Amino acid sequence: SNAFRGVFDGNCHVVKNLLIHEPGGDGVALFGRVNGGTIKNFGIESGMVYGGKATAGLIGYGGSITVENCFNRANVLASDSHSGGLIARLSGTVTITNCYNNAYVKNTGSVAGGIVGYLTSSTTATVKNCYHVGNLTDSSGRLGMIGFYNTGDTNPISKITVNNCYATTAIKASDITSNSSIVLTGPLEETNEAYAIAKISGLEMCRFFKKQYGDDFISCMPTNLYGPNDNYDLEDSHVLPAMIRKFHEAKESEAESVELWGTGSPLREFLYVDDMADACVFLLENYSGEQHVNIGTGKEISIKELAETVCRTVGFQGEIRWNKEMPDGTPRKLTNVDKLHAMGWRHKVELEEGVKLAYQWFTENIDSARMQGR
Repeated sequence: SNAFRGVFDGNCHVVKNLLIHEPGGDGVALFGRVNGGTIKNFGIESGMVYGGKATAGLIGYGGSITVENCFNRANVLASDSHSGGLIARLSGTVTITNCYNNAYVKNTGSVAGGIVGYLTSSTTATVKNCYHVGNLTDSSGRLGMIGFYNTGDTNPISKITVNNCYATTAIKASDITSNSSIVLTGPLEETNEAYAIAKISGLEMCRFFKKQYGDDFISCMPTNLYGPNDNYDLEDSHVLPAMIRKFHEAKESEAESVELWGTGSPLREFLYVDDMADACVFLLENYSGEQHVNIGTGKEISIKELAETVCRTVGFQGEIRWNKEMPDGTPRKLTNVDKLHAMGWRHKVELEEGVKLAYQWFTENIDSARMQGR
């Protein structure tokens, strides 16, 4: 019943198989009440939370709190007011950054929200870089990343700022293809703005050539690609080929450890390049729509798990050391490939097999591989 105050830094630890069963409880969550506190660098990997009022995975009641770099994958079931994937009910000055919920949230009595269930009238909230990709069911029909804003009191919400966020159930799930139909519906992320404008210009050019002149142009948007002929220059390569080279060179030199940036907690999606080529041919033969199509696997893996996969494939026997002084980057990048799957295409090469193929190509072509940006 006592509220937590202060700073809880989970140091990138996670809780697995969480089970909280209080059907008539109030403030049912891993942290029942947090007032004036900070929760950061923490996640719930799996489990179930079953309660009454203010039921959530991480926080039941939050007042003037900061939540950073947290996630929830425990399903939430509530029978009374206000439930959320991450947080049930908030008030005061609140900041939520780099958080996501990837779990089922159901409230049979009232409001459910993906990240937050309910914001009171006194709330000033900033929500940035947050995602909800689970299913929501509530009794009110208010489905989304934030379940309900209370503006009916005498002191209405003074400020709600939402930046670079999305929720797959913000509208009917059948009406949205995440990251394709929502393009150009919100502000561009500042650090990627110039890059994004260049990409969007290409998409729009194809769309308007088709609209104005009837040209059968289509666009596709791939996730992170890897495979033969990748760039292995450590100065500007992507994460997977960089890991392949680092672990290979560490094995060859019999190094004791390999240092990688960040905490290993961000989630990424990877597609083998041959699958990308196959999808392009499939779309050329089967699609002529205006909207671009995402190409990916729809599956994600943490950077830590990826490193362990590459390490195992290469055969490096040393230690992986995470330099937590260096940035993690965006916490999550996952494409919604429902549209492509509905057309009948799915990837063939799973990540474990693809890493083996990529490493085999690297060792067989190491003398000619792009090692210094050439």
